Amino acid sequence: MTVYKWSQSADSNANADGFINWAEGQAPSTVNNSARAMMAAVAKWRDDLARTGSQNTGGTSTAYTWTTNQVFDSLANMDSKMIAVMPHATCGASPSLNVDGLGAKAIWLDADGTLAPAGAMRVHRIYHLTYYNAVSAWILHNPASAMLEAPSGTAMLFQQTSAPTGWTKSTSFNDRALRVTTGTAGGSAGFTGFSNFLNRSATDGFTVPQSALQSFTLSSTLGINNTLGINSTLGINNTLGISDPGHHHDRGYNFLSAPQGTGSNATQFVSAGTANTGDSTTGITLSGGVSLTGGISLTGGVSLTGGVTSGGTSTNMTAPIECRLAYVDVVIATKD
Repeated sequence: MTVYKWSQSADSNANADGFINWAEGQAPSTVNNSARAMMAAVAKWRDDLARTGSQNTGGTSTAYTWTTNQVFDSLANMDSKMIAVMPHATCGASPSLNVDGLGAKAIWLDADGTLAPAGAMRVHRIYHLTYYNAVSAWILHNPASAMLEAPSGTAMLFQQTSAPTGWTKSTSFNDRALRVTTGTAGGSAGFTGFSNFLNRSATDGFTVPQSALQSFTLSSTLGINNTLGINSTLGINNTLGISDPGHHHDRGYNFLSAPQGTGSNATQFVSAGTANTGDSTTGITLSGGVSLTGGISLTGGVSLTGGVTSGGTSTNMTAPIECRLAYVDVVIATKD
């Protein structure tokens, strides 16, 4: 009582299933049995597509086992048939499925042979698969990554701490910048970590060699031009005087007066009197002084004119700074 044995040709279904008898001229007593057998066969097919009940896969996460309700008896009869399964564990990379003991067959994402990656079938979820005997593989119709189909080994960027289920977090690179390129991706280079590079505030320390110095001449004039002058007048102007007060000396004397009259009749007489030097001032007076006028004046200066010339070459040089930022090449792709 299995649907997979039925034929699309009505004439071939007379004895297609040993439990169903729709032969021409069949006995009336076989009608009810055949109808009930058909119902059972359809129910098995229905449940194999819906995965009713509590059945889960057996085996391991990379080698599942499953028993159908129809119980396929050969790979040829299982060809192009769809079933529904529920994994007991999330699959690992490149899992296989052994149905009804007919042998383990690879699970593909498509007819091109893309093997199901780790996480394509997650625990306790229903997945539909169709077996193709020509390629000896099961095609998984609704992988867990159906919205983002990626074959095993695909590398992508994720903005989260942990890798999603079915992905393995890479630790090959850390503290790197990303560079978008139109060329080959996957390359890496650089020296300084991303965070260290951004924390720099000055160039690296370095020593300038003599050969790297540029030739130059420093021309300067050093001059001290000052005038020092002491211009002063030193004067002592005094008048030194010794002055005596005026005085006179008195003395007595007689003198003859002029004769009075003429001839013999002239009369002379003597008159006594006093004479002195008068009241005129006399004495000693000293006037004058000492006067020094002049100064000291120093005019001149010191002047130095010349230059300093440095040897070396005129090669340009720059202060080094480590700018080889470590990076990882990535590409931007759009799915067709």
